[in-house]
Amino acid sequence: MLSAKLLEVIFQCTFSFVDHVDYIIKICSQRIFLLKQLRDQGLPLQNVHTVFQATVPSRLLYGSAWGPLLNMESVNRIDSCLSRCHHCGFTIVNSYPHKH
Repeated sequence: MLSAKLLEVIFQCTFSFVDHVDYIIKICSQRIFLLKQLRDQGLPLQNVHTVFQATVPSRLLYGSAWGPLLNMESVNRIDSCLSRCHHCGFTIVNSYPHKH
């Protein structure tokens, strides 16, 4: 499938954003894992949350203007990642604006 990355958003020739959602879920999962490791190694919680706020929500929410073009499966996968953040003790200040 042909795709191109522009301004950190992966565009597919079919105007599907499945590849983009796969990519951001992968990146955010890696960051959540690393933040949990830092927390478990004794980094103060305030610092862990600061790093979390600076890295994960921005990646999940960037390009949210494309929300109307996302299929329901992609929206559910992003919501699931947000729920996983909350389950791990990380709270996102802003919520995902295109929740259906």
